[in-house]
Amino acid sequence: MSELECDDCGTMNREGAKACELCGESLEEEVERKKYGNPWVLGPMAIGATLLLVVLPGALVLSEYGVLGLLGYAVAWGVLAVVGRTYQGRDDYYLGWGGGFSRVDNPFTFQDDYDRAHLAIGIVLMPVLAVTGLWGSFARALQARRPV
Repeated sequence: MSELECDDCGTMNREGAKACELCGESLEEEVERKKYGNPWVLGPMAIGATLLLVVLPGALVLSEYGVLGLLGYAVAWGVLAVVGRTYQGRDDYYLGWGGGFSRVDNPFTFQDDYDRAHLAIGIVLMPVLAVTGLWGSFARALQARRPV
């Protein structure tokens, strides 16, 4: 019998469960992912994302800064991949006074400064998380299809 892993708490749940047994969160997203987690789809997506988000910028860095620049680029990707494993985005950020793109710093609190920095880190980590997430999904899909 196959199990579903809750994205929120990591608990393994039986396949027919609608909600996580530990935290009570819905498992609808995990069920959809398992249904469409085909390695023949995830593999090309992972390769395409890697070419677009890793190799192409790496080639530009290599042409501009040489091998030393490429080494720095690779180290930066490695550090961002490690940081990305611990980063947890939020649903809501307080970015200051105002609305839309005309946000103004609130001088009476540091919360808006903290939230802007947190959001900026998330934006920087987005390509790293996309590439590592696709490769992880591809590996899990291959493992799930492997005969016992």
